[in-house]
Amino acid sequence: MKFPVSKIRPNPFRDLDFNGFDPHTITGLMASIEDTGFWANVTGRVADDGVEIAYGHHRIEAIKRLYGDDYELEIAIADLDDRQMLKMMIAENINQRGNAAANEFETARALIHAIASGRIEVVVPEDAHEADIRYAPSFCAPKPGDVAAGPAYTFEAVSSFFNWDDRKSRYIFGALELDELGILPIGQLMGMGTSAVRQLVEATRNRLQTAERAQKREDERIVALEEEIAKTPMEPAPEVKEKIQAARVAKSEHLTRANRDIKETASTVRDQLEKREITTRAIKEVAREIELKNSDTTYTPPPPSARYVSGHKRRVEAFFEGNRGDEIDQIVGAAREIALISKASLDQVVGLSKSLRVLAEKSTDVATSLEEELAGLEDADFSTPLPENEKSTQADIDEDDAPF
Repeated sequence: MKFPVSKIRPNPFRDLDFNGFDPHTITGLMASIEDTGFWANVTGRVADDGVEIAYGHHRIEAIKRLYGDDYELEIAIADLDDRQMLKMMIAENINQRGNAAANEFETARALIHAIASGRIEVVVPEDAHEADIRYAPSFCAPKPGDVAAGPAYTFEAVSSFFNWDDRKSRYIFGALELDELGILPIGQLMGMGTSAVRQLVEATRNRLQTAERAQKREDERIVALEEEIAKTPMEPAPEVKEKIQAARVAKSEHLTRANRDIKETASTVRDQLEKREITTRAIKEVAREIELKNSDTTYTPPPPSARYVSGHKRRVEAFFEGNRGDEIDQIVGAAREIALISKASLDQVVGLSKSLRVLAEKSTDVATSLEEELAGLEDADFSTPLPENEKSTQADIDEDDAPF
């Protein structure tokens, strides 16, 4: 069926205010449509006097900007329920934007809001622990005495809907919970990759746990002082009261400082990711540096380049380990059977050999430079081989090492 653009509505679960159009995608689609025309493969369902599309939002927006609201498009109509509409939106997000945290935040929010409105149901396991239960549309655990305001769900039940593993669910819903609590604004995370967000969420949790431990120590101090007062029949000394008041103030300040550090960390990480000055594995290091800088006036942070050293060390150690080492062995073995190698393949093997020679020469130059710079340090021992238990393998070089 054909519909004018003005009658084409987005998927009801697509929140364009939260996760809007990508301008680069729109620009590319506009150029493609002008060159080859519009490919009529968008599916939707009839809604009132128009149509709700399941996917294809960027294409529709590109058409709108090119030809206006009155332009008519062919939309394939199907009998789609809410669950199918949400699943199809998820597929579009994955295909279009790949490994972006914003897609997963939008997906999770859409499902929880759909649960809250009764449009989609998830089954809460009978043996679900009370601490794991949430009430839509909230992402936060209810506090003692709170009255349930919406349908119950668990992250396990939601993860099952998406086929997400526990690790993925933990960071996605952890980020949304921190946003709802006002601790880590979700706006700071939009545009980041999933690995970066996971590291930032974990760093935030670590900082909050540090603050909670400090608060617990202040509580213990207050209890001890109050017990001291209780044992004294006379009016407690003014200095004891002052200590109790100081402990209460300190308890409050621990959380205030944690919130300040968390927001500064998120802002710093976002800026450094945009400038490609950081790896995701270094995010926790940045968080720790900010905490130390704000709590210790004598602390001097390391230069940004220092964060790359451990990552490069792992890559070098893993170069001939694991699968890559096996592949090199296979190439060397195949090269012995020259008669069976095609001319093109032989050229590639020769090229690999030359590249390895160049790499070896450059590596030697770098190693010499490092040794010359560190020659004056007593602790620098370049003769000690790397212990077997410290050698990295290719399995250690995961997505967290990749610079953005």
